[in-house]
Amino acid sequence: RNDGQAGDNADTVLEERDLGDLVRFAGLPDFNYTIYDWVNKSQVCPTLPPEAQYYDLCHEYLVWKGAALNSTHFGPLATKSYARFHRIASDIAGDAGYMGTTLKQGGNTGLVDGMPFHESFVKEAELAALIYEMVGQHFLQDRWSIGHMFNRWGGGGYEDAPKQAGGVHMSALLAMGMFTGIVHGSEAVFGFPEPASAPLSDQRFVGDDTALISTWKYADASNPPENGIGDYRYGDMLDNEFDGTRVCLHSADPIKSAIIEPPFKLDVDTQLKGLRQCGSESIRDVISSFWEHDGVFGVHDITLGEPDAGLMLGGADRLGSDPSAEGSDSYNLCQDMWLDNLTFYRSFVTVFGTENLLPWANVYYAAKGIKKAATDPSPDGAPSLAPTAIRVTVQIALMHRAVYRYVRNDDDQYNNTSSGEKKYGTEAARKGF
Repeated sequence: RNDGQAGDNADTVLEERDLGDLVRFAGLPDFNYTIYDWVNKSQVCPTLPPEAQYYDLCHEYLVWKGAALNSTHFGPLATKSYARFHRIASDIAGDAGYMGTTLKQGGNTGLVDGMPFHESFVKEAELAALIYEMVGQHFLQDRWSIGHMFNRWGGGGYEDAPKQAGGVHMSALLAMGMFTGIVHGSEAVFGFPEPASAPLSDQRFVGDDTALISTWKYADASNPPENGIGDYRYGDMLDNEFDGTRVCLHSADPIKSAIIEPPFKLDVDTQLKGLRQCGSESIRDVISSFWEHDGVFGVHDITLGEPDAGLMLGGADRLGSDPSAEGSDSYNLCQDMWLDNLTFYRSFVTVFGTENLLPWANVYYAAKGIKKAATDPSPDGAPSLAPTAIRVTVQIALMHRAVYRYVRNDDDQYNNTSSGEKKYGTEAARKGF
């Protein structure tokens, strides 16, 4: 509302809602598909045709939203999702800037300053641009979470869903969603420490070490590995240490998997600085398109100071840059991070055993647990859609062996050359599944 009042105005046809803090829109993609989906209060499904099977489960996280169509939050599809929202934000910001400049100069004919009469239109356009940018930031920041640094199967749309006689092959979609959750980090569901989220602190996997942190790399093989952590771990990233605290959805308070004293040093400075710089450059790129006056931008009078070089990786600009522009330095910095082959492989063995030969019985019972987690508590209709434990077991086994081959190839190459530090590539994550 633009009249300074809160809540709905009963005198208008359309419903007014409080906008709230703009930063909260960064969480929207975990619940809604688009901004107008949020505006419509999830009453219709923008991503499915009306005749689609299971249309009424469109916003159920354990069916369409989180399991079947969640590939847009991973790897190159996260990049494309971010780029779409950022470009919309930039276009609206440019329109807002043009309106502001034109109004201040009295239109194209040099009349009186029109801003006092029409400022609300410019303000609305600026807010719209920032809201779209906040939604895009979700995908940009997903790209920096180590549990999202791989190419997840699926095109992210209904038209890409596998089909079978009678319609959508939903159990296949859900099986892939469950499998993705394991690699991404299943800690909150199963209670296991996960290398693509928190550092491993389970002594079965780290031996005498205090903890074991995962690594990622830029695709260029000449780049060194970098330490990384994933979802739920931003606080640890800021502290640059891990004390063994785990996240558990079934517990009101964080719990300890193993008391680490003193806390384990993470050394994730590159990941933190990259996350800051890419997010900052993108937001600045939008704001700098607003109407500039008296050293500030837009009717919100936003000041863009010089980036703090100590908080960035280098090359940040006061007016920002476009991390969605393919081939640019900003794009290469912000969109080319991948799990290395060993980290990808460890995402399997922490749940399914430590041996190279997959312990089939353990996988089968873990798969049954995955199925239970996906359907309990379950939305209406979900239990009949859940894949069988055998299907999940076979799918995991096949992917496990495929990823292990990349690790073996890296090991063999090192053993054959017997020189330098052992290096792992990123082929498994880039190829995905």
